[in-house]
Amino acid sequence: MEIPIIIFLYLYLMMVTFFILFSIFLVYHALRFGTATITNLFTMGLFLAVAAGILISSYAYISGVDWELVIKLF
Repeated sequence: MEIPIIIFLYLYLMMVTFFILFSIFLVYHALRFGTATITNLFTMGLFLAVAAGILISSYAYISGVDWELVIKLF
């Protein structure tokens, strides 16, 4: 029995999609209902910078993987 490794990529892309949707929701609510202070803007900027860094570094790792491989269970 073999499992194609690309299934893990699809699962990861689903998680990234949910993360992006929730991040948009978070930023919208922080802008709409948050107080207009420098702390709020700094926190949002820091969140977006860290999230972008994580997504870019994960893309750099994922792009080097051979997705044609399979995992043999037996």
